[in-house]
Amino acid sequence: MRLALDDIVQELLPETQNIPEADVKTALILALRSFCDCSQIWREECECVVVSATGTAEVSLPPHAEAIYCQYIRLDGMKGIIRNPALLDVNGSVDVSNEYSSSRGQVTRGKAMMILQPAYSADVIDSVMYRRWQQGIKAGAIFNLRSMYGREWYEPNVAAFNMQEFQRAIGAASREAMNKYLASEGRAEVGWI
Repeated sequence: MRLALDDIVQELLPETQNIPEADVKTALILALRSFCDCSQIWREECECVVVSATGTAEVSLPPHAEAIYCQYIRLDGMKGIIRNPALLDVNGSVDVSNEYSSSRGQVTRGKAMMILQPAYSADVIDSVMYRRWQQGIKAGAIFNLRSMYGREWYEPNVAAFNMQEFQRAIGAASREAMNKYLASEGRAEVGWI
């Protein structure tokens, strides 16, 4: 289930009075991206197609998502997996030329375990992830806003407090993501961890 960012901005209004909604939304997106990047909480197994002629895997990412890292690729009909292939761009292009070779021009399908973050242009996020980490994400957005030096809403003490809350949430999410990944022994898990 998806949650509109505009709804979250409305939740933040009591704490962000007199701040333009566009700035609040930008701060929220930056907080979400930082949260996902630092904690690696959003892991999803995505469909991919490997073209041997180019040595790349094109991964089908969920809407409103960008890739941070590709953990592994498991190809149909092959034993084993390709671990830690190089990510070529945030749209899901992965270099597998060093690890994968087959007859020229062959196309192979498979699955890629991707670590993701919301795109800058995202207007929705996963509601389960947001509800689980709501306080930390909101603290990150408030930290981003209140640390804008030179703006009338600049409040360094409020920013410092919210930065601590945000970092605490990132640490907890990171531990949870790692523990769930280790418990699965690298098997695929889908969606927000």
